[in-house]
This record gives sequence, C-alpha cells and structure tokens, in this order.
Amino acid sequence: MKGCFRAIILVKRIFILRTMYPHPLQQVIQSRSNFDAEGLLELLREVVSIQSGTTNTEGIRKVQHIGQRELESLGFHVQLIEVDNFGPHLLAERLRPGRPNILLDGHVDTVFPPDSNPNFRIEGSTCFGQGVIDMKGGNICMLGALRQLHRSGALDRLSVRVLLVSDEEVGSPSSRFLIEKFAPQVDIVLVFEEAGACGEVVVGRSGIQVAEVRTSGVAGHAGNVKGIRRNAIEELSYKICALREAAYSLADEGILFSVGTITGGIAHNVIADSAACAINIRFPDGIVFDRLRRMFESITSIPHVPGTRTSLSWHPAGSPAMPVTERALTIANLCTEIGLEAGISVGSETRGGSSNANLWAHHGALVLDGLGPIGGDDHSEREWMSIPTLISRVDLVSRLLAKLSIREDMFGRRLPTSEEL
Repeated sequence: MKGCFRAIILVKRIFILRTMYPHPLQQVIQSRSNFDAEGLLELLREVVSIQSGTTNTEGIRKVQHIGQRELESLGFHVQLIEVDNFGPHLLAERLRPGRPNILLDGHVDTVFPPDSNPNFRIEGSTCFGQGVIDMKGGNICMLGALRQLHRSGALDRLSVRVLLVSDEEVGSPSSRFLIEKFAPQVDIVLVFEEAGACGEVVVGRSGIQVAEVRTSGVAGHAGNVKGIRRNAIEELSYKICALREAAYSLADEGILFSVGTITGGIAHNVIADSAACAINIRFPDGIVFDRLRRMFESITSIPHVPGTRTSLSWHPAGSPAMPVTERALTIANLCTEIGLEAGISVGSETRGGSSNANLWAHHGALVLDGLGPIGGDDHSEREWMSIPTLISRVDLVSRLLAKLSIREDMFGRRLPTSEEL
C-alpha cells in the first residue's frame, strides 16, 4: 500500500510540474485554441498590398518595417542591414545559449515591376496577389509559428534567428555575405518557400548554370559566296544539337537542358558572321555537372562547319545544387511524424528550381525547404495561396520548432537539461 501511495504522490507531482513547466510541444498544442487566423490573413493583406519588386527599394523597406514591428513584439532584437542597390535585409535574433541554433529564412522581394498593382484579394479559401506564395505567404507562416510559440511560452526554449533578404529573386548578390557568415554558426536552416502540391517539404534542389555559346564565321552575300560558307548560325545549330545529345545522355542522373535564347545574323540575305545562345542547365550535384561541363568543352572545341569558331562560357550568377542528404531526410521524416500527429499530410520531394536553400547547403548548413503554404502560378498575375494550408503549416512549423528544441540527436550533440539551463 505504501508503494501505491508513493506512486500516486509521484504522479501528482509530475502532473503539477508539467502544468507549471509543460513540455514545449505540449505548450504549442495547448495554444492552438487561441490561434488568430484572421490576424494572420490581415497581416498577409498588409504585406502583399505593398509593391516590393526587387528594384522597388522603398516598397521593400516598408515590408521590412512591418517584419521589424512584428518580430520586436515577440522579443526579437531586429536590425535592418543597408546595402547598395537593393532594399535593406532584415536580421532578427532571439538567442538562448546552449540551445540549437535555428535560422528561419525568407525573402520579401518579388519579380514584379515597381509600377505594377499587387492586387491582393480573397476568393473563398484562396488568396491572390503578387508574391502571395513567393514568398510573402511563407513569411507570414513563419511569423504565425513564432506567434504560436510565443503565446505558449515555448519560444523561450529556442535560439532563433530570422533572415529576410531583399534580393533573392535576382540570385541574392547583396545578401550572400550573410549566408556565408551564418551558415557555419547554425544547426539548421528552415526555408519558407511554398510547399509541394500535396504539402511536401523540399529535401533537395537542382543547381543552375547558364552556358553561353557563341559562334563566329565570315560574313558575305548569300547569293555570291561559293563553296563553303562559314555561317555562324549554321555552326551554332550543329553545336546546339550536339550539346543537347550530351545533356540527354545524363538525363537519368538528373541533368535538365533547355535552350532559352538564340541570336544571330543581320538579314536573311547575309551569311551570319556571329550567333549566340543561352542554355539553362539544371543539375543534382557538382559531380554530375563537372562531367557535363567537360563534355560541353570537348564539343565546342571542334568546329563542324570549317572556318568557324565557338566559345563557351558560364554565367557567373549560377546557383549551386542542394543535394539530398541523410540529415535532411531525417528532418523531413520528423515533419511526416508531426503531420500524422496533427492530421496533416507531409511528404518530401526534390525540385528543379533553386532558392536560397541552395546557397545555405553550399556553405555547409543543414537545410529543409518548402515549409510555406501550398500555392501556385508564381511570378504571374494569377499567383495564389491556399488559406487552409497557411493555417496547417503554422501548426506544423510550430510543432517542428518545439521538437527541434529538445531533439539532441538531430544535431549530433548533447543538449543541456532544463536544470542545467
């Protein structure tokens, strides 16, 4: 009887302690009933209604000020980092020594021109507007999750940075130094680009390189030149076909090939003395790309049309690949487990497009992307976002962050206990 009595006392003590100091995930679940969906949609309306194309530095500044306001209300130290030629980047920190260092990544710029109308609207369960899914909806999802954690008290257990850049749509030229700086310092980066069509998170992304192929020949009158015509356009057409065959031979290894632009010649009755094309290459990792690059170099070094020459160069604004890793799959599987607990379908996928996740991975960070809501028709006036998935993704991300705060196995090191903290 004494043993039973002591067990009852112990259970009561545990119950009281958990009530006073609940597990982070339990705190998040308890806060769901207070979820402010209308407030998030109003915040989304506020940021989407501001035109913030990459070149619209004042529009970007307005959006960043909203982010600053929201994050400071959650206890973050926020700074706007001024750069040349672009709007400011936002860096917010709420750090806790000894906890996993988590960085949440987003961007506030869109592809649309500064004089265009953002045209935010809600039709049924869908939002429309410029950047609503790429990626202002993802940014609001991030803020919604942080609000949930703050409301529940679980945010106090996390060490979090938020980075919202202003130049992602043009390759992040002015914000790469921030990625290079923080990549070695963080345990994981969560990127809030849109989810997959069925709610998938992104564990890998293709790298992107652009090959510029230029051919030169000898100009002449189309009706007078006899014999071999050193036509640059003709040579370029042979080169494109040969390069395409080389790329297709690596298709099973993840190479994608697309000729984007072709220029050449001055008139139909003049033999072209110059021609050029730009070829978009998507690749799964650096090893496969190096094989393709060597094949391209070999092909362009030998003329098909006698007397012509070909040069090959690679555009400097390419993006490295984000290869699939076991560690990223582990985090994705954790998302799947959380989804099962919460009634949310969460799979994983790889994508041919790039994001800042590619840059984080290139600099050695553990990255999971695609944590934003479901949407589509990015970069068009039809761009949309599913409202129900904004709500479910906030739930998913808040639960994920709560679990990451206590999962020492995710980062290969022991985390301190609550008593040690």
